[in-house]
Amino acid sequence: MEQANSIDRYLKLLERYNGYTEMFYRGQLERYPSIPPSIARDEGYLSNESLIFHESVKMKADEFTPLLFPLQKLSKLQHYGIPTRLVDVTVDPLIALYFAVENVDDPSDGNVHLYLNAGHGFDSNHARLLSLLATLPDHNIDHVVTEYKNVFGDAITIDIALTYIKEPIFIKHCDELKELNPRLYNQHGAFLICGNETVDKTITNNLKSLDTLKPNMTIRIPYEYKRLIKYEIDERYGINNVSIYPELPSVADYIKRKYKKENFSPDGKYNIVHTKILSHGFVRRISVIIVLNAQLRIDQIRTVAVDVMNVYKENQDVVWVYVAKTGEDYIVSNWVLRCQWISSKLDERYRPFTLKEADGRGYYWESGNSYSTLSDYYNEFVFDSDKNLFVYHQKVWDEFTPIYNLLTQSYKTGDIKAFIDEVIQQQRQISKLYMLLQDFGHSKNKEFDDFLYNYDHAVSAIDDLHLWLENDKVNERASQYQYESCLKQAKKFADTINEKASLWKNQIGVSDEDFASIDVYNRPKHVYQYTQTIPLNPNALHVDFNVHVSVLADKRFKISGTTNLFNAANIMLSVRQNSRLLGQDTSDVSDGQFSFAVFSNEGLGYAPGAYQANISLSVPDIQSIEFVRLAGIEYENLCGKFVERTGIGPTVNYDFEFEIK
Repeated sequence: MEQANSIDRYLKLLERYNGYTEMFYRGQLERYPSIPPSIARDEGYLSNESLIFHESVKMKADEFTPLLFPLQKLSKLQHYGIPTRLVDVTVDPLIALYFAVENVDDPSDGNVHLYLNAGHGFDSNHARLLSLLATLPDHNIDHVVTEYKNVFGDAITIDIALTYIKEPIFIKHCDELKELNPRLYNQHGAFLICGNETVDKTITNNLKSLDTLKPNMTIRIPYEYKRLIKYEIDERYGINNVSIYPELPSVADYIKRKYKKENFSPDGKYNIVHTKILSHGFVRRISVIIVLNAQLRIDQIRTVAVDVMNVYKENQDVVWVYVAKTGEDYIVSNWVLRCQWISSKLDERYRPFTLKEADGRGYYWESGNSYSTLSDYYNEFVFDSDKNLFVYHQKVWDEFTPIYNLLTQSYKTGDIKAFIDEVIQQQRQISKLYMLLQDFGHSKNKEFDDFLYNYDHAVSAIDDLHLWLENDKVNERASQYQYESCLKQAKKFADTINEKASLWKNQIGVSDEDFASIDVYNRPKHVYQYTQTIPLNPNALHVDFNVHVSVLADKRFKISGTTNLFNAANIMLSVRQNSRLLGQDTSDVSDGQFSFAVFSNEGLGYAPGAYQANISLSVPDIQSIEFVRLAGIEYENLCGKFVERTGIGPTVNYDFEFEIK
């Protein structure tokens, strides 16, 4: 899912799909997670679908008699609000955006779903069959194929019918809608016609709707920006409820809403949760973090921020305000808005870099472009239960403590050589434990989350010892000072852990059974897994590489080569030795060739030995439009053993080794 705070951002996201010819959009509030047809919203409707169809057509016989086929009649019934198996969509992304933000007072976010699917005409066999089902009280497959021939004059086999019946399809936007459903036509509309679930050769009453098709992209419009975008889409494109619903008496409502003045007070809408003085000798500065306790639009959030900045600016030269929607967002520094006030009297020499947007009053702003979707990600993949987090951290600490005590005692003996030897011997295990700590999640309890950082800082301080061991630019005396500094830092955090761990254990309610049963090395992990939504092209390009490594006389090296990847592919080279990253560089593919910069060790050559290298093509989202139009938005036009479709998205990875003698 992507986030758009403006129309420009929305249209920019859709540019990725410019190479695709048929696209359908559905805009609606996020609080409606499913998209059922109107006929399926009530069991009474669904079980009487054919009766509703025939009774409605009979009541308006003068309008329906000229229409020859069921789909024409269903479309007109949809126009009158009669429950049908049709679901409205549009081929206009701006119309879909309007529907996503139409109800600005509803606290739900708005979503626009994009579907890259082939559209069918009114007279396609598939469309004919699905629309026919809506008219038949008997869904026996033999009866269905017989009625198909009676109505349309064409024969259809049972196997083909069963294949069609279970697949919902999109009907193209066409001029025929102008007469059948003028409102839908005016909205650049189209629709999806639902299929039926089948069991063997039995057609069930359960419909297969738009929910059974995974959108190729969903763009969220956060609640905070719905009103702003609704206003913008009216001003720039003339899309409003009058143009969308021309036959409804909506002009008065539109005018009243557009010009109504609202009074807003920031009182009680937020809490200040943290302040930090950042002053030095020449500048008085303060940082303030606030958490909202009401759902506000972005203009109201700015009013809140100004209210806070005005409280502090009398005694400061610079005021920073960070706004989080929730306590969880505060914990992971996921800001809906960052704000800044700078005194006009502050000497230019001490003015900080300003945020992107200014309002002319000394206030500066920067909106979070992904705060809403990031919040979803953090809640699903980052936060963990306090019991798990406590046990994970404490078990790592129990493994680390003997190493920490050993190094502390070794240093106290005064034998620096023996201490260094011990650090070298323990380094692999120290780094392993440090990396393990980085893999744990966050607590939603800010105080407990802050406590957990002590484990990370303590192990990190000891892990830093090897950096000073390897630093040949620092003399022996300075190195010894740094060793002692690392040990002192570690002790500060270790003392806090030893003092407070048992208190937190009791407060959280971690039993001995919990501690024994929770396994830090085999913990359940919810990892994001990309899902392919576009079928792979059977004629996809089979990706290949041919790499040449040139080792220069001074042991520097240069890597170049050829590939059959399309032009403008941006590839990255990463070089390692024994898992240690030595460097990276990027290159654009041009006419099948690529070339990376010369790799050096701070201007010098590398030691003899074996080296590992990887050439990677990142996910499509950050590749050039030129390349993605050929490779596909999901790399559906690429294949082969180097193409990986796991993790955050499709990538290409080519690994190889080389030797410096």
